[in-house]
Amino acid sequence: RVSEVEDLGIDGIRCVVTTAKERYALSIPVPGKHMVYSAAMAAAIGEYLGETKEEIERGVAAYEPAGSRMHVITFSENRRLLDDCYNANPQSMSAALRVLAASEGKKIAVLGDMKELGELTESAHRAMGELCALLGIDRVIAVGEYARGIADAAHESAEWYPDAESAIGAAKASFTEGSVLLCKASHSMHLEKIVEELLKTT
Repeated sequence: RVSEVEDLGIDGIRCVVTTAKERYALSIPVPGKHMVYSAAMAAAIGEYLGETKEEIERGVAAYEPAGSRMHVITFSENRRLLDDCYNANPQSMSAALRVLAASEGKKIAVLGDMKELGELTESAHRAMGELCALLGIDRVIAVGEYARGIADAAHESAEWYPDAESAIGAAKASFTEGSVLLCKASHSMHLEKIVEELLKTT
């Protein structure tokens, strides 16, 4: 079972996983409460395979996400980037926005289209904009035709751009000292182009 879950925002999650044999104090270096499920499974499998308590705790603490999946990148001037460009749906975007909101500093959300939502497309994008307003996200940069609904529902300071290339300037300009910037969209929106440009400013 999992207990003593502590959400550290962008810095990750701490929790205790208890099995029939052992109690593991885990420090997960990736944001998002949903990560406790993967960590608990990893601990159980590691135990089954004969790893020691120290090996399991050290292994979880050394976890690195694959590709652009909630990858935290630290820059100079206390700036941090949440690279989550690989995929997006309403559930994962909501979770990412809540991680951003729990972080310290100026909060910037660069959000692109969520694809393959069918008849939910319009309402889902508007819901993400409303969530940005509710969570107090400081700046919203919406990218893509569907994401126009995010900008419309967010707040007056939200901006809209047709594609990733046209949004690069706004993302760079907003990524100032002490800020946290989230990039999140379906992979076909190619928000990794914005990440690549921001990486040049380290």
